[in-house]
Amino acid sequence: MATIKIILQWLGGIFLLLCVVFVGMAISAFFQPEKTTKASPKDVEFVLNWGGIEKNQKYSVVYSYESPPTFNGDHAIYHCIQLANFVVDATHQAEWRAGPEADPLFSSVIESAAESGKYRQCFSKEAKPNTSNVLAYMSSVHLLGRSQIEGAEVLLYEPATKRLLYSSHET
Repeated sequence: MATIKIILQWLGGIFLLLCVVFVGMAISAFFQPEKTTKASPKDVEFVLNWGGIEKNQKYSVVYSYESPPTFNGDHAIYHCIQLANFVVDATHQAEWRAGPEADPLFSSVIESAAESGKYRQCFSKEAKPNTSNVLAYMSSVHLLGRSQIEGAEVLLYEPATKRLLYSSHET
């Protein structure tokens, strides 16, 4: 009987310790600062890789944002990148398309990605998402059912300013 009591006390102590650690992690996740500092060119190199864009060129980060991590994966990340030139490899060329997008769901994806990435700060006043002024590349789209957009990873490019906007969001 004494052995069972000691085992139960140890298990209770371990469970209490795990609860304290879990609560501490939850509290720290809520109070992590947002990363609004400018990302380095090395930090955004993956964006060029995803879009098949030549990375051996001069490019700089105009602005960037990364929300703090959450337990359920919700996030908002965007980078506005100034390119020297826009050269896309052969395997990605067919995926880059100028708007307007014919599919209403994809049209919504492009517009929500542009809004979450603050496209007005990245592109000129004439450039609007989902128009012939902006090329779009959808890396991934996450749906709930057939019509509710849960998240997306989208690249938008304005040829007039040679600026590339990467937008990733999940809700």
